[in-house]
Amino acid sequence: MALLSLEQKQKQSQVLSQRQIQSLKILAMSSDDLRERIYEEAQKNPALEVKHENASFNFNAGTKTSRYGSAAAQEASDRFQAALEAQVDERVSLQEHLLTQFTVLPLSESELSLGKKLIHNLDEKGFHILSPLSLLDKKDKGQTPALLSHCLSLLQSLDPVGTCTKNTEESLMVQAQQKNAPPLVLFFLNGHLDFLDPPQSSRIAKKLADYKKEQASLFAASADPYLKDTVISEEDIEQALAFIRKLDPFPARNFSTQGTHYITADVIVEKNLEVHLSHENMPDIQINQEMLELYEKASKAKDMKGIAQNIQSARNFIQTVEYRKNTLLSAANIIVQKQKKFFKEGPGNLVPLKQQDIADLLNVHETTISRMANSKYIQCEWGLFSLKYFFTGSASRKGTQSNVSRDQVLSAIKQILTKTEQNSSNKKMSDQQLAEALRKQGITVARRTVAKYRSLLDISSSYRR
Repeated sequence: MALLSLEQKQKQSQVLSQRQIQSLKILAMSSDDLRERIYEEAQKNPALEVKHENASFNFNAGTKTSRYGSAAAQEASDRFQAALEAQVDERVSLQEHLLTQFTVLPLSESELSLGKKLIHNLDEKGFHILSPLSLLDKKDKGQTPALLSHCLSLLQSLDPVGTCTKNTEESLMVQAQQKNAPPLVLFFLNGHLDFLDPPQSSRIAKKLADYKKEQASLFAASADPYLKDTVISEEDIEQALAFIRKLDPFPARNFSTQGTHYITADVIVEKNLEVHLSHENMPDIQINQEMLELYEKASKAKDMKGIAQNIQSARNFIQTVEYRKNTLLSAANIIVQKQKKFFKEGPGNLVPLKQQDIADLLNVHETTISRMANSKYIQCEWGLFSLKYFFTGSASRKGTQSNVSRDQVLSAIKQILTKTEQNSSNKKMSDQQLAEALRKQGITVARRTVAKYRSLLDISSSYRR
């Protein structure tokens, strides 16, 4: 081992520099890129061994290793390559089919850009992978929540109708609305599919009667818009069931998955806010024990120079992968604690958070956090979100040392306008009045900023409203 120690001392500055560069590169990698890099390293460095595959690939635990390389690593690489080179599906992909229709529509640059993002954000079933809200480009002032809603409506109406939706229930709802479904069908698809289990008209009729009685005991404003005062017969229920059976729960099923980019979560956040890394399809790696034993038993150090370099290179690589894991997990834990309200209550509850805040707590440079956040995703009960989604700007809150995020200010403006103008249809608040109302809530925002935020919400001025 003396040779290995000596070489470390002689080349310390060079090795540290190489390790730093490698660490930064690996830190910035997505899970898919890192997985591919691991197989590449295991194939070219016989001292690095793929211990086992956590999910998709099932390797022989007893695979033998040779003096010159890892049979398991070679097999892992071969199988991974074979998966990539699987036979191409000749059917057109869903993305290609939607893009062909979408790009011929009269669209603004913002609509076209956002629409393409939404199309490439679909899984093989035609459902969203990431939350659509997280795809808005904050630098593009034209990309507002209102524009997002418009683009979603356009895409959902393209052939096949019902893609670009959150789940099967929303897809069925979109299809039903396109076909001018009767109100009873829309009622069932609007969060009441459980009424159809079992699909027996007599039992469904009883559930509906009980539901209407419950609604009648509440305020009139809470009455379901799809039921109103209509009398529902068992024949109506049978017709509704027949209508729903004709809808397609997976409208994208006839399209190829070729070209679909799958995004996998790097971090999982449970409902109890427990945070852990996702190890799906990520191989474990270790030093090849046979090669390590061979080096330790060697009598002539000069003959082992190449092996010593391979072993050290493998160690460095393993350490950089571990550094990536530790940094990502530490940062994710802080994000979850800082954005606790979001993870408990959902979108619209982000608080101000900067990358520098995370860097300070982890005692690293801000660029390290910036690299770490690149191409990383968090899965929680509200969906799949880019790590960068959780970093948001702020506005000051009067009388306190805390700030509020832009999302919270937007939400406050919307709530104030909705409440005020619902209570008095003739009263339209000006931007100055909005600023005053926000100030009463402790949020200090200039009138011009209010106008900008109102515009982002696609709400006209008081004069035009």
